[in-house]
Amino acid sequence: MRRFALAAICTIAVVGYVLADDFNVTITKIDGDTITATKAAKGKGKGKGKKGKGEEVTLTATKDVMVFKGKLDADTKKQVEDGDADKDGLKSTLLLSVDGKLPDKGQNARIITNDDGKVTRIIVGGGKKKAAE
Repeated sequence: MRRFALAAICTIAVVGYVLADDFNVTITKIDGDTITATKAAKGKGKGKGKKGKGEEVTLTATKDVMVFKGKLDADTKKQVEDGDADKDGLKSTLLLSVDGKLPDKGQNARIITNDDGKVTRIIVGGGKKKAAE
């Protein structure tokens, strides 16, 4: 009986981890709590021009979605969030330009979803920080 209980707990923990997801997108439209974006395409091979067009997705954000400015960690080569969340959520100036619209080519970001598939965090693409001279 103990083995069964342990196996059940481990299975639930693994399934819960698999349901939450994070991926890179280019946000093309924000309408209320609905986000329309294009997932980053998976490249085949090396070099420029090998990537195809990504898959378009429509996502729903939670009421308390958090938007962060991202920066690239030089050691791990992964994007990490920088500082506190913007309190404006989907109306954040990190996502939108000064006139309240998305940039012409969309906004690159990393999306993190919960178990229900709703967006809980958005990390807006940063870049490499230039080394101090």
